[in-house]
Amino acid sequence: MTRLCVSILALMLASCALDEESVGPPPADGKSDDNAHVQAKNCELFIDKIVAYQGSHALRGVHLWVKTLNSMLDADLVEVGFRNHTIGPSAQPWQDTRLFPFVGSSDCYELAFSVSSDWGRTQYEGAFYARTAAGTRYWFKPAGGGNYFFDINTHDNVMNAMHVSWNYDSSINAAVSTQRDDLTYFNPRRCY
Repeated sequence: MTRLCVSILALMLASCALDEESVGPPPADGKSDDNAHVQAKNCELFIDKIVAYQGSHALRGVHLWVKTLNSMLDADLVEVGFRNHTIGPSAQPWQDTRLFPFVGSSDCYELAFSVSSDWGRTQYEGAFYARTAAGTRYWFKPAGGGNYFFDINTHDNVMNAMHVSWNYDSSINAAVSTQRDDLTYFNPRRCY
């Protein structure tokens, strides 16, 4: 009985020792916000544009642009990112992927995903965030909570919204706005 108690205690301590990088994006569904983590409910950040594209070796990708409304944040913007992990043959643990400004912009950031190729498929799960100088992270998630998923279905759905069967252009010029009825998954509040 003592070994069982020690084993259970060791498991409990190990689970308490998990660092922030090993868990998904807060705030967890059903939990209230705190000073460090706030749900973006007032268009503080949102996915503004998205494009699906193809390339050689059966490449299928998704490129998106996240917009921030800096005046809605509690301090200067320090970083925009995507807390994510990958699911599939080359699964990766939870990590923060920093988004980079689009052409030097201070309120538009971009990120591209390769979701399929000759070498397999990858699914990304996660949530977007904007971190301020005050230490606050504003989290952007789909309507109803949970996390975003980007995979081959995302690619196909965006291609349908673009009304094309092939597209080799991953630039913002080929992107579609997420304020549309058929793309509310990416921008449930239709922020602009």
